[in-house]
Amino acid sequence: MKILFHIYGLGAGGAERQLTYLVKGLHERGLEPHILVLSEGGPFWEELKAWGKCPLISLNWRGKMDFSVIFKMARYVRENQIDLIQGWLSPTNSYAAIAAMLTKRVAVMGIRNSKEEEEYGFGPWLYVRIDKIFAHFPVVKTVVCNSYQGQKYYLHLGYPQKNYMLFPMAFLFPLG
Repeated sequence: MKILFHIYGLGAGGAERQLTYLVKGLHERGLEPHILVLSEGGPFWEELKAWGKCPLISLNWRGKMDFSVIFKMARYVRENQIDLIQGWLSPTNSYAAIAAMLTKRVAVMGIRNSKEEEEYGFGPWLYVRIDKIFAHFPVVKTVVCNSYQGQKYYLHLGYPQKNYMLFPMAFLFPLG
């Protein structure tokens, strides 16, 4: 199975570390993960690039109004016969859902935070609400949360309850 993970970037953060561990584990189990980032760089970009067992592609995003990345992602999905597309935080959840609609694939949304918009302002507030709209679309089969607090918060915002999966990542990965 070919799985495409779409993430904003691979800087030094918890979500980026989780994705790095997940991709390596999936590869060890015989799956074929691919990663598309909006912009290249960061410690986990370098780690995965050095590892070399997973396609790692930058979409060379030019900023908030550059929606060409959705069409670049859709083209990549078709050319590489990707089976499943997973967004990894906002705005990549919405981009993954749109690309899934364009390519007739299945999408999964990944939530790895809670109350993001309260901490970072209007842009994240808007993305969370746009993601909520796409979470109700038929191509989005699951919304994955990595904490009880995140799940509770996003259900309160109106995300679809029937499609939730909770994976408390703190219990799955070693610290340090």
